[in-house]
Amino acid sequence: MTEGVFSEHEQLFQKLKLFRALIDQSNDAIQVVDPETLRFIDVNDKTCLDLGYSREELLTMSVFDVDPNADQYLVRVVKEKLERSGSAMFETLKRRKDGSHLPRGSQHKAGSCRPGLQRRCEP
Repeated sequence: MTEGVFSEHEQLFQKLKLFRALIDQSNDAIQVVDPETLRFIDVNDKTCLDLGYSREELLTMSVFDVDPNADQYLVRVVKEKLERSGSAMFETLKRRKDGSHLPRGSQHKAGSCRPGLQRRCEP
């Protein structure tokens, strides 16, 4: 590798580390979910703290494992909204590892950065 390419890779790596730190230090629980399987692709530290699971545990789970109200109807409605506008607002109830529920329902905003929707994902 030339020094310039290495420097570019190092800069990109540093930016990714900063982004990860910002996401993990957020006061909001953030989950990245596969739109087809509804499995967690990534979660931040706040999600782990709120639900009582480790990141590794959550990455083996899906939305259905932590939301007792999630059903195929909700999934279809959210997917339709994502297809139409690139985002969707909905409320959920989260079940913790110990079986208790978060004290209130949570409002979520889903977004999509699939091909064809990039314009909605850019800052």
